[in-house]
Amino acid sequence: MRPFETADVAFLETLKARHEALKAKLAAAKRAQDAQHAAEIDAELREMVDKASVELLRFADRLAAFTAERSRPWWRRLVG
Repeated sequence: MRPFETADVAFLETLKARHEALKAKLAAAKRAQDAQHAAEIDAELREMVDKASVELLRFADRLAAFTAERSRPWWRRLVG
């Protein structure tokens, strides 16, 4: 078996460099995908929080109306 020739060494170095470049590209794509996924989850959570806030305000209004109704004496509620 003969030792590597200069061309073989250069070819191997080129392959190593290309491998590192592809690994870096893959890592960048993975980060972009993770960022997109995080943005989608953030948007979903914001939508859920907005809906919950609307429901909470609706409940607070109903509770305030109930409390206002109960604050009048019973005989005044009978009259109207």
